[in-house]
Amino acid sequence: MLNPPVDAPRTPRRSVVSAGEARNTHLASPPGSSAWCHSRRCFLQRAVAMVPFFAVPLLAACAGSSTKPTAVSGQQSVSHSTAAQAVSSPNTASVKLSFITWGGVAEIKTRQEYTAQFNKAHPSIHVSFAPVTGNYWTAIQTRMAGGDAPDAYYLEPGHVVSLRCRHALLNLTPYVARDKFDLSDFYPGGPVEYTIDEKLWALPRDFANQDIFYNVDLFKKANIPLPPAKFDAKGWTFADFLGACQRLTSGSGATKTYGFAVPQGFRAYMMFVWSNGGDIVSQDDKKATINQPDAVEGLQFLEDLIGKYHVAPAPADLQSQNANNLFYTGRVGMIVSIPANLAQIRAGAKAFHWDVAPPPMGPHGTKRWVGGGGAGFGVYGKTPHADQAWQLMQWVTSATVQKQEVDAGTSMGSRTSVGQYFVQVNQGKDPANVKMFVEASDQSLHTDPHASHWLQIGDLLNKEFSRLWDASRPAQQVADTVAQEMAPLLLEPC
Repeated sequence: MLNPPVDAPRTPRRSVVSAGEARNTHLASPPGSSAWCHSRRCFLQRAVAMVPFFAVPLLAACAGSSTKPTAVSGQQSVSHSTAAQAVSSPNTASVKLSFITWGGVAEIKTRQEYTAQFNKAHPSIHVSFAPVTGNYWTAIQTRMAGGDAPDAYYLEPGHVVSLRCRHALLNLTPYVARDKFDLSDFYPGGPVEYTIDEKLWALPRDFANQDIFYNVDLFKKANIPLPPAKFDAKGWTFADFLGACQRLTSGSGATKTYGFAVPQGFRAYMMFVWSNGGDIVSQDDKKATINQPDAVEGLQFLEDLIGKYHVAPAPADLQSQNANNLFYTGRVGMIVSIPANLAQIRAGAKAFHWDVAPPPMGPHGTKRWVGGGGAGFGVYGKTPHADQAWQLMQWVTSATVQKQEVDAGTSMGSRTSVGQYFVQVNQGKDPANVKMFVEASDQSLHTDPHASHWLQIGDLLNKEFSRLWDASRPAQQVADTVAQEMAPLLLEPC
């Protein structure tokens, strides 16, 4: 999935610029100006590397954006004329709020704790936190349809178009303006991925990225140069990556060691597409570009690792052990994962040293990119308690709460100040290159497109790309099929 061929280096759409560059641009240009929009619109990303894209049933998408996403500056007020609703002074009446998320044991425990802290600090508001342990999106749709929607809830960037279409998200832009809520500490792309038509529909909980995790000991044993620590490093091309995979691969059958486990999650495999200059849709989100030459080249490279070079396990090889388990036991040299999995990987990979690295650069790439973006928090569009829910949004995305998530090992946060804390907390442990996560989130992370029917497209990708992972069809054929089926979905209005 790479972008159409380009003749000269350019900034990919929705690409992250550096925090300093983005903030300086904000101060120099007003929202809506071409200079301001250009620096922040170019940005794109999404999910856990070893989990297929949109692995659970999600809301059916029904809308696309009519303009490119535009970031909201945290240090200058946002015009109320761009908001869908005007807001007056905060309502301080005593109310009860419901707040739901998905999450594992550690995440739920942390959210219970900071919800209790919020209630104590806001005696006129009582928030009831209820984690969903089953199918989250079935549960939330049922509640919305039954008139029992939560006031605040967890969502992913790919849900925003559909939720906005269903009036299930509150426009936060006027609240940001009224309260002069400072967004400048967030990674530049965090607010962008939740911004459509110059309106902010959610706040980012985290802004993590998918990266290469590698077995340092295996690399050294095979006398392979270690991957670079920086995204702008020279070398580490597709050819270098393939060479490393070949030298890491040994043995046969049930004890075979592989160079790399090809990820099947959208945000994970897309790093090979974006880093070769390609993309999945056009800049206006209206045309599929997945079947363009650079995109196909990136996809074919991944397929060849499995079917041609046999340096990556095929689906049949992963029936008894998943990629993470193969990594823990030293039977795969590289995987793709995220910062939220650090505690899990440390627990599993105790017998060797491991580190993290950027993706390899494709022959037509001009910059390395990774997927990611994590999840965020939104307010139900029809809540009768918008002011109080907005107070909760500010609390759960504050640096104080995000640091609690870092301490619990469940997030790296969505703020640059918390990123610095994340690095401090993780120093002296594997991976040694932990600061790379922060640098990637700040400068090299792509977000998901704001495309119409994006969730339905995700199901399509899962289905058709299975033919890449078992190497049963060439990438061009798979990409042509996907592009053809995407075409009417991208053009269909809400």
